[in-house]
Amino acid sequence: MRATLAKVRDYSAKALQYRLDFRDRVRAYMDMGSATWGLAEDTSEDWPRYRRDIAVSFLRGLKLLLDNGVPSEPVPLQGIIKFDCDDPQNDPECKALREEHDRQEKAWYRAQETNKLQLLRAGLIENIVGLYAVDGLAIEELEENLSQILKDDAMVSTLLTKVKAARSRTHAD
Repeated sequence: MRATLAKVRDYSAKALQYRLDFRDRVRAYMDMGSATWGLAEDTSEDWPRYRRDIAVSFLRGLKLLLDNGVPSEPVPLQGIIKFDCDDPQNDPECKALREEHDRQEKAWYRAQETNKLQLLRAGLIENIVGLYAVDGLAIEELEENLSQILKDDAMVSTLLTKVKAARSRTHAD
């Protein structure tokens, strides 16, 4: 398993050297961070180095999503009208229904794609929170990474709040 994780990490890093659409780039960062986390042992003396590498991968993926306006919540999927007409080429009413159907269908697919990206965003945030929730000594590192990579004060504040909440739940159990 370690060999597979090392390949995933290395191939993801190599893929980032090439032109990728932003979704594939986000996935490469997510895969690289996840594989590195799988290789790391949080009890080893190398854990702080691994933790930083993992966080940087996740944060760079999150930054791409934020820069591309991916929302924090899913967008609603609107319905698509059904229509039944005989001659969409020559009947103006039928043609209008067809155009409205096509417009709604495109909007539905865009919303669906946005929701897939929103799930990636939520997953990256969950991973970042999980990474730092168990290690109370790393808050300064987290703040530094957040500020340097995200450059978004509101998101930095949100993530720090989520980590502190998760940390308090972890230590309360």
